[in-house]
Amino acid sequence: MTLHRYTPYYKPLTMLGVPIVVGQLGTIVLAFADTLMIGHHATSELAAAAFVNNIINLVIIFALGFSYAVTPTVGTLYGQEKTQRIGEMVRNAVCANLLLAALIVGVMGGFYLSIDHLGQPAELLPLIKPYYLVLLASLPFVCLFNVFKQFADGITDTALSMWVLIGGNILNIFGNWVLIYGQLGAPELGLTGAGLSTLASRVVMAVAMMVVFFSRRKYRAYAQGFLRGRINRADFRQLNLLGWPIALQMGMETSAFSLTSIIVGWIGTTALAAHQVMLTISQVGFMVYYGIGAAAAVRISNAMGQRDYRAARGNAYAAFQIVMMLAVVVGVLAGLGAYLFEMLLHGIKFSNFKIENGDTLEWDAFGDTQFDAVVANPPFSAEWSAADKFNTDDRFSKAGRLAPRKTADYAFILHMIYHLNEGGTMACVAPHGVLFRGNAEGVIRRFLIEKKNYVDAIIGLLVP
Repeated sequence: MTLHRYTPYYKPLTMLGVPIVVGQLGTIVLAFADTLMIGHHATSELAAAAFVNNIINLVIIFALGFSYAVTPTVGTLYGQEKTQRIGEMVRNAVCANLLLAALIVGVMGGFYLSIDHLGQPAELLPLIKPYYLVLLASLPFVCLFNVFKQFADGITDTALSMWVLIGGNILNIFGNWVLIYGQLGAPELGLTGAGLSTLASRVVMAVAMMVVFFSRRKYRAYAQGFLRGRINRADFRQLNLLGWPIALQMGMETSAFSLTSIIVGWIGTTALAAHQVMLTISQVGFMVYYGIGAAAAVRISNAMGQRDYRAARGNAYAAFQIVMMLAVVVGVLAGLGAYLFEMLLHGIKFSNFKIENGDTLEWDAFGDTQFDAVVANPPFSAEWSAADKFNTDDRFSKAGRLAPRKTADYAFILHMIYHLNEGGTMACVAPHGVLFRGNAEGVIRRFLIEKKNYVDAIIGLLVP
């Protein structure tokens, strides 16, 4: 595969995909805001939200996968300039997706009856049940929104759903502020308030998409096709043949993460809350890749409708290349996001962050500062100067010997202990050699274990 052959497809894919990515990242911002606002109200509510959201998100992703059948179907018809047929296809898609919504609500209603028997913390059940029912009521509106969103994407109007999603997210965040905390004279409903806000925003987004579809001049031909078209077996069958495999694939993929919330709930409330935080961050990558994938589906289906197979192939390879490049960027940003999210959740302001870049052994940027907790993964068996001046350095002098010049592992460990408060906690990742190497390292090890009794636990990680 020659890369430069497909670079001309980068720009149209990006132009089409960016609004989808922005809209989907808006969904992540919404989840981020929900998690942050609920977490600030009560940890127990965050844990309850984690359980419900992961179960509900499983069926939402399943329903989203089913609606994906609309995009290539509409996209192919759009390439053939069959506007009336597009409207009729949307009518059949609305019918198919509302039937799916009814099925999902029935299944999830049965799941609700078994919540008491899933081994979740007893104190969370009064929070879980009302929140679950409110979100369950929002599912038909999610399915309805999906149809009109996939339609708009299929005709390359990806900006529409982006603006509707952004507007819905703003409404949801405002509703959270009012209903979770009891602002503007509203009752303080906590987690249930967050659910009601989500329900309201989903209703508004679905209604907004329908209003635009039936009232916007550029959609007039599609709306006429919708009103004049009929529910027919051929279209209904085509949508189901495409939709069910995608829904099942995405559902099974999502279940690997969502259903773990049941198991995490067996551990306890705090673990379930932490699980929600990390899942929220991990969704960033999925939404970015989805945006480019959706753009590729639109471009490829348009090309197929025009029987331009070269363009279809070019868009497919270009989308793959873009996603691979984005994977590197998202991986870095997600790691940083996890760190920042934890700081924000605990009320630590950016102004309190202090980041130094340098050789921490040769130049101690922290001075005499001490910390309640130290967590580090220093470079394994790195070299350092082990200069004579460090024999009088308070970080290392009490151990009796300096760490060897070729293996600075104990130098890093002593440096971290020096900056630890009395009674503080430290966790350090180090190579297995620190457990058995002799000479200077043996002296330091005996100092830490026999004289100071600093070591509470050692966990050995096996190399596969």
